[in-house]
Amino acid sequence: MHPEQEANDPQVRRRWRGAGAAEWHRLARPQPGVSGKAPRRRRMARVNEGTPKAVGAALFVLLTAATTHAMPRPVPPDPDHVRVVGNGRVIRVTPVGLQDDFQGMATDTRNLQWALNNVARGGRIALEAGTFHVSETLAAEGLDAEVRGAGMNDTVLVARGRAANGTYVFPLLNEAYRERLFPPGFPPILAVFNKPPSRKTPWQLTSTNLTLRNLSFTVEGEGPTLTYYGTEVRPVWAAVLVTGSKGNYDPTKDFKVEHYDVSIKNVGVYGQILSPTLGSNLMEGLVFIGGEQWLPVEPDTANGGWNEFDHLPVNGLVTVKNCVLEHTQLHSVAVETFLSPPASLEAFEAQSAFRFPSPPQDVYPQAFADIENNVFDDSGHGVATDPFLIAFGTLLLSPSNAPLTVEHNRFFDSNGHAVGVLAGQSLTETSRWPKEPSTVSFAHNEIEAVATGPFNASSLFIADLSELDGAPSYLQPSVRFNHIDAAPGFGSSLIEHLMGNGLVADHNVLSGSAPLGISVGAPNILVGTPLPCTNDLLTLNNFANFSGQPILLGPGSRSCTAKVHNASDVVDSGINNTIVVVGKGGG
Repeated sequence: MHPEQEANDPQVRRRWRGAGAAEWHRLARPQPGVSGKAPRRRRMARVNEGTPKAVGAALFVLLTAATTHAMPRPVPPDPDHVRVVGNGRVIRVTPVGLQDDFQGMATDTRNLQWALNNVARGGRIALEAGTFHVSETLAAEGLDAEVRGAGMNDTVLVARGRAANGTYVFPLLNEAYRERLFPPGFPPILAVFNKPPSRKTPWQLTSTNLTLRNLSFTVEGEGPTLTYYGTEVRPVWAAVLVTGSKGNYDPTKDFKVEHYDVSIKNVGVYGQILSPTLGSNLMEGLVFIGGEQWLPVEPDTANGGWNEFDHLPVNGLVTVKNCVLEHTQLHSVAVETFLSPPASLEAFEAQSAFRFPSPPQDVYPQAFADIENNVFDDSGHGVATDPFLIAFGTLLLSPSNAPLTVEHNRFFDSNGHAVGVLAGQSLTETSRWPKEPSTVSFAHNEIEAVATGPFNASSLFIADLSELDGAPSYLQPSVRFNHIDAAPGFGSSLIEHLMGNGLVADHNVLSGSAPLGISVGAPNILVGTPLPCTNDLLTLNNFANFSGQPILLGPGSRSCTAKVHNASDVVDSGINNTIVVVGKGGG
């Protein structure tokens, strides 16, 4: 069996500790010479399945054909390293190398940017094996294409700017992209964003439809120095940023809900540790947003620099699968404010200024995110240098009727929350549209929680704070068949339900040593007041190799049920909770 296949085979069982963990890590990482051919799966067809959209579908096909075949064959700027083949639908790019250092980097960057600008709709950019040096952010507007390398460890995109004071410094976003994407100027390696929506252009022709396969991203040196929430940082902001047409969101004039469809498989994202104080040179790994409002704050305040204040929802369809993500300062994967067409468009528009496209035959599909079969290592490294930093291996923020799946992943050396889902209009700055029920599934993940600072974040964190804004809880979370192991010195809960309704947690295996296994409705170090958690169901979780209090039903727990093998497994300080004790063979 191939090493990558073996590492991802659920039938292969290995110990986590000692040499076992190292072996898991070796198998999960890309090996030299491995190309990992993942089958390509185009999903745009889903847009027109199952609903009366024949008019929109026909229009889309006609416009796509006209766009594709009417364009003249592009002429590459560097024929030695860029070739257009396959009747113009495939652009092959070969790395230049660093014969003369920065000029070589600039040529690689120019060739890659040219390919992104000129690939035909539905075409492919084939990146040959080797190292591409990227000297500034690559930008792709309205990209409808596959970008495929020769293998996760064979095709590498290295962010590396000019040398300054003995280190390479990746530059700020240029002014045009800063205004469009990110006013602080934090640079991603690859920024993918929609074309501006237009009444005259079908949304299918302005939306991103990207497949990214078989390559990796890393950073050599550091990013520009900026202040973020009062802290000086120097990382490149993200390996890949995906957003709507206005990543820099203005809540006074941006009201259109946009769409994108992105599939990322067999991709590596590798930050590097700059120093014990500065942490990683990569802030985030893969980021999927609709748009964010960023405003400057007085630099001499505790939250000085640039702060995030509001979010623009997006109809996102995202798959992240078979990837390896290492050494991110904050989140390795962030999926924020995904939104499906509401059950009642009229009711939605009566409560919100946001608007979906028309006519009716062009209604968007259901939004979703599948985060599956990935390896996360040292996510949220910044927690080790800033104990008040909130970081996630995978962050899921305020979905609305958008199923989110986080399954069959492995999290090693998880510093902050390995996985977290947050909802609540005020806390998450998503107060401008009503939310609808959304399922969130955490299943079959393996998490190694480590102690990194004066206090630790819970490994798996769920907080639906909608009731604080007078709205009903709407998340529908389930936590099933996970194995979470606490390293010595870990000081938090392994599963925490801070607030919300109807958590189902069953048949999880919790091991190692921690103060709490499962915490429901209890105050934590950031929120000193217990918040309500109602109707949770905790069923037959395994604490055989766990040292600590297995279950705490805190003062905020209401009408929750815990089904356990031992009555001592539960401390109940809530209201109207039920404890059911069954034998070892009970179900």
